[in-house]
Amino acid sequence: MKLAAEMIGCSREAIRKRAEKSNAIQDTIHEERAAIIDVAESALYNRVLDGDMRAIEFTLRTIGKDRGYVEKRQEEITGKDGTPIEITVKRVD
Repeated sequence: MKLAAEMIGCSREAIRKRAEKSNAIQDTIHEERAAIIDVAESALYNRVLDGDMRAIEFTLRTIGKDRGYVEKRQEEITGKDGTPIEITVKRVD
């Protein structure tokens, strides 16, 4: 919204307030955000094709989850200073 505000000579807050009252402005903001996401996705796609490992890893971690590309995190819980935690289970009849 900064660029739009600069172009018409007002503050971002003025645009935000006006957008709250106008579905057309809200729709335009949504469409422009979608367009910039399209550009970012295209750039990411090209980086993946170029073999950029960071882009490949990001893609697999985010949209490759359904194919098993998830980061698993395993945590060990211990008592104070790494001592074992004792768990007592009481059966109630």
